[in-house]
Amino acid sequence: MDSITRREAVGGAAGLGALGIVGALSGVASAKEASSSKGDSADGAASGNGPTSEDGSGFSDRGYVPNLRIRNKDVVLRRDELKDMLLDEPEPEGDLTLPDGTVIPAIYVKLRNRLNRLGWGVGSQVDETSFQFLTYLWSEDDAKVCCEVPLYQWFNAFDYSQICGKPTDECDEILSDIAQRGLMIRVSRANTNFYALQPYVAGCWEATELIQYYSNDKSMDACTEVLSQNVAGKDWAFEMSDNEFNTITVCPVSSDVIADDKLAPYMDWRERIRSAGTIGVAACQCMIADHCLKGEDFDDRFPLRRCMYLNDSGEYFISIGAAEQIDADEAIKIGESAVEAGMVPEYMTATQGDIICFCHSDECLPLGFVKSFQGCNPTSMHNVSAYKLQYDPDKCISCGACIERCPMRAITFDDENHCVHADICVRCGQCVTVCPASARILKQRDDFPYEDMAVDYAIGWSEQFAKQRLARGTLHDFVGTSIPTNDYAVVTDSAERTSL
Repeated sequence: MDSITRREAVGGAAGLGALGIVGALSGVASAKEASSSKGDSADGAASGNGPTSEDGSGFSDRGYVPNLRIRNKDVVLRRDELKDMLLDEPEPEGDLTLPDGTVIPAIYVKLRNRLNRLGWGVGSQVDETSFQFLTYLWSEDDAKVCCEVPLYQWFNAFDYSQICGKPTDECDEILSDIAQRGLMIRVSRANTNFYALQPYVAGCWEATELIQYYSNDKSMDACTEVLSQNVAGKDWAFEMSDNEFNTITVCPVSSDVIADDKLAPYMDWRERIRSAGTIGVAACQCMIADHCLKGEDFDDRFPLRRCMYLNDSGEYFISIGAAEQIDADEAIKIGESAVEAGMVPEYMTATQGDIICFCHSDECLPLGFVKSFQGCNPTSMHNVSAYKLQYDPDKCISCGACIERCPMRAITFDDENHCVHADICVRCGQCVTVCPASARILKQRDDFPYEDMAVDYAIGWSEQFAKQRLARGTLHDFVGTSIPTNDYAVVTDSAERTSL
């Protein structure tokens, strides 16, 4: 990670503008510089302590695990203990006054802390822009509801009525209205609506963007308005990058690129689509964001309409007008067209993952992050795929076809014109499809931790990633009444990181 400069991190992040990630990555570089200038000690932020409310920064250390090393011989925490810590939410000290005098009601501070406890979060380090997407998308009443409902579980209107005291029918109207605007997941089971809080990314951001896109006849002006409010915290990039599992799991493009022609469990993207009860397809949110916020033209190498939502996610996105319903044959045809264009099939890491994307690091948020950070977390990069790439330099004819095809730009020639594969290789098999000398093939790993994968996306994925952030000491609640003026250093040395 030490080899990544501010310029490389910002310049390498393609398709990340919608969440203010250029600022986020700049903040990461600044944090790294701050860490270097202050010095990392066993008691400092690099060890996971971060700021506390005692130092006047407005941050609370409640529930955090400083210096924790999961799977360390000295300290072992069961997963349910980490969940208890996640559910132990502090109350804000009061309304927040921004540097320009704007007053943010305390309910938005509480809501931001809640969203920061889901999946990737929204970044723990706050500034004057960190609440604008909340006040734009959520009313104070919405925020109050979202702070009252349960975390990490499905609930229905009756469950919420027991919390707020309102009639069940009224509760269902309230929850359904919030869900219809993309701020909460809704599914129907046995004629009853069930709801769950969803992460900001992937979740509220995509849903609200796509609602604007489709409800306004694919108007980019409407998308720009909502996207311009979406600004993540400065340390969000590191919080989402350092997990035992990568956020996404990459599937081989086909069985033809595998040594034994047999796909590993959960790695057949076509079968995931075929087995889905409901399928919705939507335009790529990353490409829309780049077009709206950066003024970039759509990259005509890649199909725009290719992000797929299956089963519960499919039903939800279709019901709120954020996706078009299609059948399996059309979905597979779209996927194969994307693969032919050099893209990577991937899904949100869960055995029942309901979101499938086809991405390229030139314009995709998840793969753009992997490329920007140059595979800085060996564990998550190892687990981005259930395969390893085998390359035979004796067969290689140094034609360069693989270099041109690689969607991660991970292949170069050494001084002897043999291929060198960077750590950011995601083992998709695109290079195998174009190699004329059969010098490369994917082989299934025997150590992929299937048993540790989350079961579903809506609940399990969000909880798993939040627990890992908590265990590393990178998840912090903000409870203050003014924006802190002292930045804290984010852990940038992979040797200081830990995973659940």
